[in-house]
Amino acid sequence: MFNSDKISNCKFAQLHISINKALGSISEYDIVISRNFSGLSAKIADIGLAGKKVCIICDANIKNFYIHEVKKSLSGASCKVYTHIIQPGEKNKIFASVEKIYKTLVYNNFERSDFIAALGGGVTGDISGFAAATYMRGIRFIQLPTTLLSMVDSSIGGKTGVDFLSFKNLIGAFHMPALVYTNIETLNTLDRRNFLSGMGEVIKHALIKSNRYYDFIENNVDNIIKKDFETLLNLVYISNTIKKSIVEKDPDEKSCRAFLNLGHTIGHALERESVITASDETALLHGECVGLGCISALYLSNLYSLRLNENSHSRHLLDIARLKRILESFFLPIKFKGIDINDILTSCLKDKKNSEGRVGFVLLKNIGSPFLCHDISYDEMKGAIETIYDYNEK
Repeated sequence: MFNSDKISNCKFAQLHISINKALGSISEYDIVISRNFSGLSAKIADIGLAGKKVCIICDANIKNFYIHEVKKSLSGASCKVYTHIIQPGEKNKIFASVEKIYKTLVYNNFERSDFIAALGGGVTGDISGFAAATYMRGIRFIQLPTTLLSMVDSSIGGKTGVDFLSFKNLIGAFHMPALVYTNIETLNTLDRRNFLSGMGEVIKHALIKSNRYYDFIENNVDNIIKKDFETLLNLVYISNTIKKSIVEKDPDEKSCRAFLNLGHTIGHALERESVITASDETALLHGECVGLGCISALYLSNLYSLRLNENSHSRHLLDIARLKRILESFFLPIKFKGIDINDILTSCLKDKKNSEGRVGFVLLKNIGSPFLCHDISYDEMKGAIETIYDYNEK
């Protein structure tokens, strides 16, 4: 769902999500995309959180950049502001980190009417959201994403959670934010690798929804890399629109929301094994793993198409070479090394999309036409991983 009418020459954009929940209740919130935090105070007042206690949760990397600006905005809404610093990185996305947040909330007498502000990337948002979902059986929270990955994907849709036994998001809850406020200028704090990792999720959005968005990404590589504001505003807006359209239809991931997991079966397994085997500096980032997983997913999509249409002359094969070119243009890997393929296969067997012992994959009929498949054999899955393994490793 790509809108050709770009929102160029704007400094601000806004979307509204409305989700029908159990027993007829409705969860609604705005996604604000801006280039500063100047409008945050007014939005806090609009959603009825002015004058409440708020705990800003951020990691040690971000605290020296925007926390003072956010404190000023929240104080401008007459909020009493507290802070809680977590350690960065996937290895700290564990229940022990959440327990420390509980202690901060308890020691400062947070009530159910108070709220949490998650300032940071995907790990911060997931941990903060899970703490909000479970403290006093649920308090409100807002997302203030500061990475491209969290802006386009993880801050939207209410998925919260922590890793357990190194398995991604094994413990979690659906808990919708009261507000998502994106300040695109925060991307300037990121180095190139951490910034462009988010393109793995952006490319995934294009693959499951829109060939025109795929073209837009391919045609705007230079502007994205140099962090051109107008281009990033359009990029975040379009990805948010795609995710909004899916989340509103399926907030609890009973059907089409699973399509957002394209590239994630092998991607999550790669990420898990990389976190276990590599240092914090060399471990693969989430968006890098999603990109690699998408290559494998297109390989399996073509394999599945050939199997179904063995005697047909009208078989359509997806262009894996084009995907690899696009990933490489954003300095994203198309091969991995240093991880045992058998360990990745074992991790895939514990993926949350699995059903009746069969591994679940999101595949594509064409760009924009995803489907969930549980009919991939062990050997086919191994072959998909081998297509992205670097056999030139020394």
